[in-house]
Amino acid sequence: MKLKKLNKSFYDKSYYQSEKIPTRKILKTLFKYVLYYKKELYIAIVYSLLQTVFYTIGAFLVGKIIGIFFEPIIYGQKAISDFGDLNFFFYLLGLSLCFILYAIFRYLELRSYIDISYKTTQNLRKEIYHKLQNAPLYYLDTKKDGDLITLLIIDINNVSNSLFQTISGFFNSLLSLIFAIVAMNLVSSLLSLIVMPTAFLIYFSVFLYIRRSQKHFHANTQAFARLNSFVKEMLNNAKVTNVFHKQKFVYKNLKKITNDIQNISYKGDVISRSFDIFYSWISNLLILLISALCVIFYLNKTNVYGVYGFGVDDEGKATVSLIVTYIAINWSFMVPFQGFLSMSFTIQNGIASGNRIFKILDIPQMENQDSKINIKDVVGEIVFDNVYFKYQNSNKHQLLGVSFTAKPNTITAIVGPTGAGKSTIIGLISQFYNYEKGHIYLDGIELKDISNKSLIENTTMILQDCFLFNESVYENLKIVNPEANKEDVVSAAEITNANEFILNMEDSYKSIIKNNGQNISHGQKQLLNITRALVSNKKIVIFDEATSNIDSKTEMALQNSFNKLMKNKTVFIIAHRLSTVKNADNILVVNDGKIIESGPHKALLKQKGFYFNLYYSQFNK
Repeated sequence: MKLKKLNKSFYDKSYYQSEKIPTRKILKTLFKYVLYYKKELYIAIVYSLLQTVFYTIGAFLVGKIIGIFFEPIIYGQKAISDFGDLNFFFYLLGLSLCFILYAIFRYLELRSYIDISYKTTQNLRKEIYHKLQNAPLYYLDTKKDGDLITLLIIDINNVSNSLFQTISGFFNSLLSLIFAIVAMNLVSSLLSLIVMPTAFLIYFSVFLYIRRSQKHFHANTQAFARLNSFVKEMLNNAKVTNVFHKQKFVYKNLKKITNDIQNISYKGDVISRSFDIFYSWISNLLILLISALCVIFYLNKTNVYGVYGFGVDDEGKATVSLIVTYIAINWSFMVPFQGFLSMSFTIQNGIASGNRIFKILDIPQMENQDSKINIKDVVGEIVFDNVYFKYQNSNKHQLLGVSFTAKPNTITAIVGPTGAGKSTIIGLISQFYNYEKGHIYLDGIELKDISNKSLIENTTMILQDCFLFNESVYENLKIVNPEANKEDVVSAAEITNANEFILNMEDSYKSIIKNNGQNISHGQKQLLNITRALVSNKKIVIFDEATSNIDSKTEMALQNSFNKLMKNKTVFIIAHRLSTVKNADNILVVNDGKIIESGPHKALLKQKGFYFNLYYSQFNK
């Protein structure tokens, strides 16, 4: 049965393919999270402004130094020996100070943006985790563990990187671009009139080229989600794979997924990596164009319409320093474009991950709990009155007119064939799902009107597949009831017969449980789970195949202790082994979503109906 599930999910691309959220919406939502840190953002922008100012001043000083001290030497107006001029020293000192301040504010700017991006990502991760914790169970039923792990770790890291690149790159590049455009026009309006439109046209072409990579980033993110789900599934089911000799089958499907990732990543990387080559070529081309134009303007004594002292003489004509000044400022014009274009690649990756993340933020949540009733002093009477239920996106009803009453201090067993609706009844009691029609009451209060928190505080569930933390035995048992002391824990372990094997462990109750109980047997793990439920001291106790991994001797001892275990509690037991429910006060026989028989064990046997046949079919086996 498990193997069929694996076969279907090994390479199911359709599971991961979904409608994309518009890029504008993703960026708008991300920026909303950034605005939680307005103060830090404003400080970072000030740092961006200051580092841009000092870089631009430095570029102007380079031109001034050449114009004042080097041009006269070229024209023979000064000798090299005149470099002892004190003014030259002050200019160099000013230039050095500008670039030192530029470096300091650049460092502070980067630190600020990193801080903002990490804080924003942390908030995002917390909110997503909160959303998943409060998501309806039907939603989680449609998701794979590996896919959610990819989302919580890889996708959020991608968004974090994109966020840093975006907020730091955007404000830095925007301010640098504004200052560069102003400065370039001050040096030469004529040169800027030629260079800027050319640059904008080329960069826009590159941007269109970059946009082609978005679909590859999106596909790459989806492919890695498939890989994570596949690997997790294979690790969890390694024994099944080995028992059925399906290693080749697993390898074949792994190869399919990795080949898919390779092909997708290759296409995206070719586009993104070629950007550096393409951009270097464009940069060199612009420098060559500027140099050629400056030389032409200088030789022809052309009026370049610049401000005197910044590469032009008092008549507005080009001088030797024009080339150096304009190229220096042009770098502060080109670097922002490089920032915008590089940012585009990072954003593509972030958008692909953001597309998956923000779908989680849009999932429906549990109903508002503020208006719900917080139940106290629970007695534990549960009544089902003509309850109907069907799963999300299903046309078939899982429960059809189910009615029964579970009294306090009684054990109600639910039995029947696979898929009959046993677990569905338990799911409704636990508020995992909302029933469609009918009523469920807890102590006379409609279950829908009771807050989920207060229901959880009064309910404990012992599942077939239990989870133990990487903590000591004692901490694992106490975790459900912080008020319990050592005596309470040991007393509960004695009742469940778990105390014996705990005392035989190396450090007794201080022994550490490793990897969800890999250092103990399944039966011992289940005994700890039952003991933990007893320590919780909840009024409603649900056993879902809880004794399936326990040996017959221990199970018999548990049966004998059941009255003490379940004193003053309302107990539900789902069981396939009918020998475990013989002592139940009421047995509900479920088939095709209906309760077809009910009553104590002996009374049901006397009816010689469905339960009779089910019981003796197991007995004969």
